[in-house]
Amino acid sequence: MGYFHHQGCCQLPPDLDRVTETLISLGKSPNVAAVLVVSLGRGAPQGFPTMPVLKVCGNPNTYERMSHDMDINAGRIITGEKSIEEVGEEAFSAILDLLSGKQTKNETLGYHSSIDIYTLGPVI
Repeated sequence: MGYFHHQGCCQLPPDLDRVTETLISLGKSPNVAAVLVVSLGRGAPQGFPTMPVLKVCGNPNTYERMSHDMDINAGRIITGEKSIEEVGEEAFSAILDLLSGKQTKNETLGYHSSIDIYTLGPVI
């Protein structure tokens, strides 16, 4: 299931509440294998306590700075190192690996807390 929200880092209630409730419900279900795939540009050190978080970073500078915490470097698309299809295949393969028991980078670091940042103004 894909679950998208339009506010990104500027997510405010009630959208934040809806997303949080959905993710917690998915994580609590014994019949669901769930992976949260998050696309990042500036990086974020969060995890999620009830399911693995696969971090896809679209900014090559951020990935270089935070490679210990990011799972996929999608910034290779804009640098010309990989195509969209190649990075998509890498992400799909990573999801299958996670659903088979492999850990994400934030799981290997032991970071399972989620953080919520409320932004009331513009983000630069």
